[in-house]
Amino acid sequence: MGTFRFLLALSVVLSHFGTIAGYYMMNGRMAVQCFYMVSGFLISLVLSQKYDPNTADGRWLFYTNRALRIFVPYWSFCLIILAGYAVISLAFGIRLGVNAAFMQYWPEMTLTTRIYLIFSNFLILTQEWSMWLVYRGGAIIPVWNSDSYAPHLGSFQVIPQTWSVSLELMFYAIAPFLVRRHWLLLLAIIIGTYLLRSTALAYGFNGSGFAYRFFPFEIGLFLAGVLSHRAYAYLDSRGMASFPLSLAITALFIGAVLFQQFIESLDNHKFFLLVVMALPALFYVSRGNRLDNWLGELSYPIYLAHVAVLTVGQAVATAAIGPIGYRNWLVIGMVGATILLSAGYVHWIDAPFEGWRQRRATRAKQEKAPLAGYPELNVAFAGRPALP
Repeated sequence: MGTFRFLLALSVVLSHFGTIAGYYMMNGRMAVQCFYMVSGFLISLVLSQKYDPNTADGRWLFYTNRALRIFVPYWSFCLIILAGYAVISLAFGIRLGVNAAFMQYWPEMTLTTRIYLIFSNFLILTQEWSMWLVYRGGAIIPVWNSDSYAPHLGSFQVIPQTWSVSLELMFYAIAPFLVRRHWLLLLAIIIGTYLLRSTALAYGFNGSGFAYRFFPFEIGLFLAGVLSHRAYAYLDSRGMASFPLSLAITALFIGAVLFQQFIESLDNHKFFLLVVMALPALFYVSRGNRLDNWLGELSYPIYLAHVAVLTVGQAVATAAIGPIGYRNWLVIGMVGATILLSAGYVHWIDAPFEGWRQRRATRAKQEKAPLAGYPELNVAFAGRPALP
Protein backbone atom coordinates (compact mmCIF):
# COMPACT_ATOMS: atom_id res chain seq x y z
CA MET A 1 0.00 0.00 0.00
CA GLY A 2 2.96 2.31 0.56
CA THR A 3 3.82 2.08 -3.14
CA PHE A 4 0.28 3.14 -4.02
CA ARG A 5 0.51 6.15 -1.67
CA PHE A 6 3.87 7.07 -3.22
CA LEU A 7 2.38 6.95 -6.73
CA LEU A 8 -0.58 9.04 -5.63
CA ALA A 9 1.79 11.67 -4.27
CA LEU A 10 3.73 11.69 -7.56
CA SER A 11 0.44 12.09 -9.45
CA VAL A 12 -0.31 15.22 -7.43
CA VAL A 13 3.22 16.47 -8.07
CA LEU A 14 2.89 16.03 -11.84
CA SER A 15 -0.53 17.69 -11.80
CA HIS A 16 1.20 20.83 -10.46
CA PHE A 17 4.55 20.54 -12.25
CA GLY A 18 3.26 19.56 -15.68
CA THR A 19 3.66 16.38 -17.67
CA ILE A 20 6.88 14.59 -18.60
CA ALA A 21 6.59 14.15 -22.36
CA GLY A 22 2.81 14.03 -21.95
CA TYR A 23 2.82 11.53 -19.07
CA TYR A 24 1.06 12.40 -15.82
CA MET A 25 -0.19 9.02 -14.44
CA MET A 26 -3.60 10.26 -13.18
CA ASN A 27 -5.04 13.70 -12.53
CA GLY A 28 -4.37 15.29 -9.16
CA ARG A 29 -8.04 15.45 -8.22
CA MET A 30 -8.41 11.68 -8.47
CA ALA A 31 -5.17 11.14 -6.56
CA VAL A 32 -6.33 13.32 -3.66
CA GLN A 33 -9.66 11.50 -3.49
CA CYS A 34 -7.85 8.15 -3.54
CA PHE A 35 -5.87 9.39 -0.53
CA TYR A 36 -9.19 9.81 1.30
CA MET A 37 -9.99 6.13 0.73
CA VAL A 38 -6.52 4.98 1.78
CA SER A 39 -6.88 7.11 4.90
CA GLY A 40 -10.22 5.46 5.72
CA PHE A 41 -8.65 2.00 5.42
CA LEU A 42 -5.65 2.84 7.61
CA ILE A 43 -7.61 4.74 10.27
CA SER A 44 -10.06 1.86 10.56
CA LEU A 45 -7.07 -0.47 10.91
CA VAL A 46 -5.39 1.47 13.73
CA LEU A 47 -8.66 2.04 15.59
CA SER A 48 -9.27 -1.71 15.56
CA GLN A 49 -5.74 -2.67 16.66
CA LYS A 50 -3.93 0.18 18.44
CA TYR A 51 -6.54 2.41 20.03
CA ASP A 52 -9.79 1.88 21.88
CA PRO A 53 -12.31 4.36 20.45
CA ASN A 54 -14.87 3.38 23.10
CA THR A 55 -12.93 5.05 25.93
CA ALA A 56 -11.97 8.66 26.51
CA ASP A 57 -8.32 7.65 27.05
CA GLY A 58 -8.26 5.67 23.81
CA ARG A 59 -9.76 8.54 21.81
CA TRP A 60 -7.36 11.05 23.40
CA LEU A 61 -4.36 8.89 22.48
CA PHE A 62 -5.68 8.50 18.94
CA TYR A 63 -6.32 12.23 18.51
CA THR A 64 -2.97 13.30 19.94
CA ASN A 65 -1.02 10.75 17.91
CA ARG A 66 -2.84 11.81 14.74
CA ALA A 67 -2.16 15.47 15.51
CA LEU A 68 1.54 14.72 15.99
CA ARG A 69 1.61 12.77 12.72
CA ILE A 70 0.06 15.67 10.82
CA PHE A 71 1.39 18.82 12.44
CA VAL A 72 5.05 18.02 13.16
CA PRO A 73 5.85 17.44 9.45
CA TYR A 74 3.59 20.33 8.45
CA TRP A 75 5.21 22.84 10.79
CA SER A 76 8.67 21.50 9.91
CA PHE A 77 8.09 22.09 6.21
CA CYS A 78 6.54 25.50 6.86
CA LEU A 79 9.82 26.54 8.49
CA ILE A 80 11.90 24.94 5.73
CA ILE A 81 9.85 26.63 3.02
CA LEU A 82 9.88 30.06 4.64
CA ALA A 83 13.63 29.77 5.14
CA GLY A 84 14.07 28.78 1.50
CA TYR A 85 12.00 31.73 0.28
CA ALA A 86 14.04 34.06 2.51
CA VAL A 87 17.33 32.73 1.07
CA ILE A 88 16.09 33.22 -2.50
CA SER A 89 14.98 36.75 -1.64
CA LEU A 90 18.41 37.60 -0.24
CA ALA A 91 20.33 35.89 -3.04
CA PHE A 92 18.31 37.01 -6.06
CA GLY A 93 16.08 39.79 -4.75
CA ILE A 94 12.97 37.77 -5.66
CA ARG A 95 10.03 37.40 -3.27
CA LEU A 96 8.26 34.07 -3.70
CA GLY A 97 5.04 32.40 -2.63
CA VAL A 98 3.42 33.43 0.61
CA ASN A 99 6.21 35.92 1.36
CA ALA A 100 5.37 37.93 -1.73
CA ALA A 101 1.61 37.81 -1.07
CA PHE A 102 1.87 38.98 2.52
CA MET A 103 4.42 41.69 1.74
CA GLN A 104 2.11 43.13 -0.89
CA TYR A 105 -1.26 42.92 0.86
CA TRP A 106 -0.60 42.85 4.63
CA PRO A 107 -0.83 46.65 5.14
CA GLU A 108 -4.40 46.81 3.80
CA MET A 109 -5.74 43.66 5.48
CA THR A 110 -8.46 43.96 8.09
CA LEU A 111 -7.91 42.40 11.52
CA THR A 112 -10.40 39.63 10.70
CA THR A 113 -8.51 38.75 7.53
CA ARG A 114 -5.19 38.62 9.35
CA ILE A 115 -6.60 36.41 12.12
CA TYR A 116 -8.14 33.99 9.62
CA LEU A 117 -4.95 33.70 7.54
CA ILE A 118 -2.73 33.21 10.60
CA PHE A 119 -5.14 30.63 12.05
CA SER A 120 -5.46 28.64 8.82
CA ASN A 121 -1.70 28.71 8.22
CA PHE A 122 -0.92 27.50 11.72
CA LEU A 123 -3.66 24.90 12.29
CA ILE A 124 -4.48 23.95 8.65
CA LEU A 125 -8.20 23.79 9.44
CA THR A 126 -10.47 25.90 7.18
CA GLN A 127 -7.89 26.13 4.38
CA GLU A 128 -10.43 24.56 2.01
CA TRP A 129 -12.65 27.59 2.65
CA SER A 130 -10.50 29.40 0.09
CA MET A 131 -12.80 27.78 -2.50
CA TRP A 132 -15.72 29.88 -1.21
CA LEU A 133 -13.92 32.99 0.04
CA VAL A 134 -12.21 35.73 -1.95
CA TYR A 135 -9.84 38.54 -1.02
CA ARG A 136 -11.06 42.04 -1.83
CA GLY A 137 -9.42 45.26 -0.62
CA GLY A 138 -8.19 43.76 2.62
CA ALA A 139 -11.42 41.91 3.45
CA ILE A 140 -12.60 38.34 2.86
CA ILE A 141 -15.93 37.95 1.04
CA PRO A 142 -17.95 34.71 0.58
CA VAL A 143 -18.72 33.51 -2.97
CA TRP A 144 -20.00 30.28 -4.49
CA ASN A 145 -16.84 29.65 -6.48
CA SER A 146 -13.49 31.42 -6.09
CA ASP A 147 -11.71 29.71 -9.01
CA SER A 148 -11.54 32.81 -11.20
CA TYR A 149 -10.64 35.37 -8.53
CA ALA A 150 -7.19 36.86 -7.96
CA PRO A 151 -5.36 36.98 -5.71
CA HIS A 152 -6.61 33.56 -4.67
CA LEU A 153 -6.60 32.98 -0.91
CA GLY A 154 -4.36 29.98 -1.51
CA SER A 155 -1.54 32.40 -2.32
CA PHE A 156 -1.59 33.45 1.35
CA GLN A 157 -0.93 29.87 2.53
CA VAL A 158 2.63 28.71 3.19
CA ILE A 159 1.65 25.26 1.86
CA PRO A 160 -1.52 25.94 -0.17
CA GLN A 161 -2.18 22.29 -1.09
CA THR A 162 -2.78 21.32 2.55
CA TRP A 163 -6.46 22.20 2.18
CA SER A 164 -6.89 18.42 1.72
CA VAL A 165 -5.24 17.83 5.10
CA SER A 166 -7.94 20.03 6.65
CA LEU A 167 -10.50 17.52 5.39
CA GLU A 168 -8.38 14.65 6.72
CA LEU A 169 -8.38 16.27 10.17
CA MET A 170 -12.17 16.37 10.11
CA PHE A 171 -12.26 12.71 9.06
CA TYR A 172 -10.07 11.86 12.05
CA ALA A 173 -12.29 13.86 14.40
CA ILE A 174 -15.37 11.74 13.66
CA ALA A 175 -13.63 8.44 12.89
CA PRO A 176 -13.76 6.99 16.45
CA PHE A 177 -17.54 7.43 16.43
CA LEU A 178 -18.11 5.99 12.94
CA VAL A 179 -15.67 3.22 12.09
CA ARG A 180 -17.38 0.60 14.27
CA ARG A 181 -20.90 1.41 13.17
CA HIS A 182 -22.92 -1.16 11.25
CA TRP A 183 -21.78 -1.50 7.67
CA LEU A 184 -25.29 -0.73 6.40
CA LEU A 185 -25.17 2.68 8.10
CA LEU A 186 -21.78 3.42 6.54
CA LEU A 187 -23.06 2.32 3.14
CA ALA A 188 -26.11 4.56 3.53
CA ILE A 189 -23.87 7.55 4.30
CA ILE A 190 -21.72 6.77 1.25
CA ILE A 191 -24.78 6.61 -1.01
CA GLY A 192 -26.13 9.80 0.56
CA THR A 193 -22.93 11.71 -0.18
CA TYR A 194 -23.05 10.63 -3.81
CA LEU A 195 -26.67 11.75 -4.10
CA LEU A 196 -25.76 15.11 -2.57
CA ARG A 197 -22.83 15.48 -4.98
CA SER A 198 -25.00 14.64 -7.99
CA THR A 199 -27.72 17.05 -6.89
CA ALA A 200 -25.20 19.86 -6.40
CA LEU A 201 -23.73 19.30 -9.86
CA ALA A 202 -27.20 19.23 -11.41
CA TYR A 203 -27.90 22.66 -9.93
CA GLY A 204 -24.66 24.18 -11.20
CA PHE A 205 -22.45 23.85 -8.13
CA ASN A 206 -19.55 22.52 -10.17
CA GLY A 207 -16.58 24.60 -9.03
CA SER A 208 -13.49 22.86 -7.72
CA GLY A 209 -14.69 23.45 -4.16
CA PHE A 210 -17.75 21.27 -4.66
CA ALA A 211 -16.00 18.84 -6.99
CA TYR A 212 -13.53 17.42 -4.47
CA ARG A 213 -13.01 19.77 -1.52
CA PHE A 214 -16.42 19.82 0.20
CA PHE A 215 -16.36 17.72 3.38
CA PRO A 216 -20.00 16.48 3.24
CA PHE A 217 -19.32 15.02 -0.21
CA GLU A 218 -15.86 13.56 0.47
CA ILE A 219 -16.66 11.76 3.75
CA GLY A 220 -18.21 9.01 1.62
CA LEU A 221 -14.82 8.19 0.09
CA PHE A 222 -13.24 7.97 3.55
CA LEU A 223 -15.99 5.60 4.68
CA ALA A 224 -15.54 3.52 1.54
CA GLY A 225 -11.97 2.95 2.73
CA VAL A 226 -13.34 1.95 6.15
CA LEU A 227 -15.58 -0.67 4.54
CA SER A 228 -12.62 -1.90 2.50
CA HIS A 229 -10.73 -2.51 5.74
CA ARG A 230 -13.77 -4.32 7.14
CA ALA A 231 -13.60 -6.67 4.15
CA TYR A 232 -9.87 -7.21 4.69
CA ALA A 233 -10.35 -7.94 8.40
CA TYR A 234 -13.14 -10.42 7.62
CA LEU A 235 -11.05 -12.34 5.08
CA ASP A 236 -7.87 -12.26 7.14
CA SER A 237 -9.52 -13.45 10.37
CA ARG A 238 -10.93 -16.48 8.58
CA GLY A 239 -7.73 -17.37 6.78
CA MET A 240 -9.36 -16.65 3.43
CA ALA A 241 -6.68 -14.23 2.19
CA SER A 242 -4.44 -15.68 -0.50
CA PHE A 243 -0.97 -14.24 -1.08
CA PRO A 244 -0.66 -15.36 -4.75
CA LEU A 245 -4.10 -13.93 -5.56
CA SER A 246 -3.39 -10.73 -3.63
CA LEU A 247 -0.06 -10.35 -5.42
CA ALA A 248 -1.75 -10.74 -8.80
CA ILE A 249 -4.42 -8.17 -7.87
CA THR A 250 -1.71 -5.78 -6.63
CA ALA A 251 0.32 -6.12 -9.85
CA LEU A 252 -2.75 -5.51 -12.03
CA PHE A 253 -3.87 -2.57 -9.91
CA ILE A 254 -0.48 -0.84 -9.87
CA GLY A 255 -0.39 -1.29 -13.64
CA ALA A 256 -3.82 0.36 -13.85
CA VAL A 257 -2.52 3.27 -11.74
CA LEU A 258 0.56 3.76 -13.92
CA PHE A 259 -1.48 3.73 -17.14
CA GLN A 260 -4.77 5.16 -15.90
CA GLN A 261 -4.47 8.22 -18.13
CA PHE A 262 -4.61 5.96 -21.19
CA ILE A 263 -7.66 3.94 -20.03
CA GLU A 264 -10.66 6.13 -20.80
CA SER A 265 -13.13 3.64 -19.32
CA LEU A 266 -11.65 4.18 -15.84
CA ASP A 267 -13.38 7.44 -15.04
CA ASN A 268 -13.47 8.68 -11.46
CA HIS A 269 -16.20 6.51 -10.01
CA LYS A 270 -15.14 3.29 -11.71
CA PHE A 271 -11.57 3.80 -10.60
CA PHE A 272 -12.65 4.57 -7.04
CA LEU A 273 -14.57 1.29 -6.94
CA LEU A 274 -11.45 -0.45 -8.20
CA VAL A 275 -9.42 1.17 -5.40
CA VAL A 276 -11.86 -0.01 -2.73
CA MET A 277 -11.68 -3.58 -4.03
CA ALA A 278 -7.87 -3.54 -4.36
CA LEU A 279 -6.94 -2.03 -0.99
CA PRO A 280 -7.22 -5.33 0.98
CA ALA A 281 -4.87 -7.05 -1.48
CA LEU A 282 -2.45 -4.11 -1.45
CA PHE A 283 -2.26 -4.18 2.33
CA TYR A 284 -2.00 -7.97 2.57
CA VAL A 285 0.93 -8.07 0.13
CA SER A 286 2.77 -5.07 1.54
CA ARG A 287 2.37 -5.52 5.31
CA GLY A 288 5.78 -5.99 6.85
CA ASN A 289 7.57 -4.93 3.64
CA ARG A 290 10.14 -2.32 4.69
CA LEU A 291 10.67 -0.87 1.19
CA ASP A 292 6.95 -0.46 0.63
CA ASN A 293 6.55 1.14 4.06
CA TRP A 294 9.44 3.54 3.33
CA LEU A 295 7.86 4.60 0.04
CA GLY A 296 4.60 5.22 1.87
CA GLU A 297 6.38 7.36 4.45
CA LEU A 298 7.66 9.59 1.63
CA SER A 299 4.17 10.41 0.38
CA TYR A 300 3.24 13.05 3.00
CA PRO A 301 6.57 14.94 2.83
CA ILE A 302 6.37 14.86 -0.98
CA TYR A 303 2.88 16.29 -0.80
CA LEU A 304 3.98 19.04 1.58
CA ALA A 305 7.18 20.02 -0.23
CA HIS A 306 6.50 19.79 -3.94
CA VAL A 307 4.87 23.16 -4.70
CA ALA A 308 7.62 25.06 -2.86
CA VAL A 309 10.33 22.99 -4.59
CA LEU A 310 8.85 23.92 -7.97
CA THR A 311 8.54 27.60 -6.99
CA VAL A 312 12.15 27.80 -5.81
CA GLY A 313 13.47 25.60 -8.63
CA GLN A 314 11.90 27.70 -11.35
CA ALA A 315 13.16 30.93 -9.79
CA VAL A 316 16.72 29.63 -9.40
CA ALA A 317 16.82 28.04 -12.86
CA THR A 318 15.46 31.17 -14.54
CA ALA A 319 17.89 33.44 -12.65
CA ALA A 320 20.85 31.18 -13.46
CA ILE A 321 20.27 30.19 -17.08
CA GLY A 322 17.33 32.29 -18.29
CA PRO A 323 14.00 31.03 -19.65
CA ILE A 324 13.64 27.24 -19.66
CA GLY A 325 13.23 26.03 -23.23
CA TYR A 326 12.74 22.32 -22.59
CA ARG A 327 10.43 22.06 -19.60
CA ASN A 328 10.60 18.25 -19.37
CA TRP A 329 14.09 18.46 -17.87
CA LEU A 330 12.92 21.02 -15.33
CA VAL A 331 10.02 18.78 -14.29
CA ILE A 332 12.29 15.72 -14.00
CA GLY A 333 14.79 17.70 -11.94
CA MET A 334 12.13 19.13 -9.64
CA VAL A 335 10.50 15.72 -9.10
CA GLY A 336 13.91 14.30 -8.20
CA ALA A 337 14.64 17.22 -5.86
CA THR A 338 11.27 16.76 -4.14
CA ILE A 339 11.91 13.05 -3.55
CA LEU A 340 15.44 13.69 -2.24
CA LEU A 341 14.24 16.42 0.13
CA SER A 342 11.46 14.16 1.38
CA ALA A 343 13.81 11.21 1.85
CA GLY A 344 16.20 13.41 3.84
CA TYR A 345 13.36 14.64 6.03
CA VAL A 346 12.10 11.09 6.70
CA HIS A 347 15.59 9.81 7.52
CA TRP A 348 16.94 12.62 9.69
CA ILE A 349 13.86 14.20 11.23
CA ASP A 350 10.74 12.09 10.90
CA ALA A 351 12.07 8.59 11.67
CA PRO A 352 13.32 9.34 15.23
CA PHE A 353 10.14 11.27 16.03
CA GLU A 354 7.91 8.59 14.50
CA GLY A 355 9.56 5.94 16.65
CA TRP A 356 8.62 7.91 19.78
CA ARG A 357 5.07 8.45 18.50
CA GLN A 358 4.57 4.74 17.88
CA ARG A 359 5.92 3.89 21.32
CA ARG A 360 3.21 6.08 22.87
CA ALA A 361 0.51 3.86 21.41
CA THR A 362 2.36 0.63 22.14
CA ARG A 363 3.04 1.60 25.74
CA ALA A 364 -0.61 2.47 26.35
CA LYS A 365 -1.68 -0.88 24.91
CA GLN A 366 0.84 -2.79 27.04
CA GLU A 367 -0.25 -0.99 30.19
CA LYS A 368 -3.74 -2.42 29.75
CA ALA A 369 -2.63 -5.90 28.70
CA PRO A 370 -1.95 -7.38 32.19
CA LEU A 371 -5.57 -6.72 33.19
CA ALA A 372 -7.10 -8.24 30.06
CA GLY A 373 -9.60 -10.90 30.96
CA TYR A 374 -10.03 -9.58 34.53
CA PRO A 375 -12.54 -6.72 34.20
CA GLU A 376 -13.04 -6.54 37.94
CA LEU A 377 -9.41 -5.49 38.35
CA ASN A 378 -9.81 -2.60 35.91
CA VAL A 379 -11.73 -0.70 38.55
CA ALA A 380 -9.39 -1.58 41.42
CA PHE A 381 -6.29 -0.47 39.55
CA ALA A 382 -7.79 2.43 37.62
CA GLY A 383 -5.31 5.28 37.42
CA ARG A 384 -2.44 3.30 38.98
CA PRO A 385 0.79 2.27 37.22
CA ALA A 386 0.54 -0.90 35.16
CA LEU A 387 1.41 -4.15 36.88
CA PRO A 388 4.91 -5.50 36.08
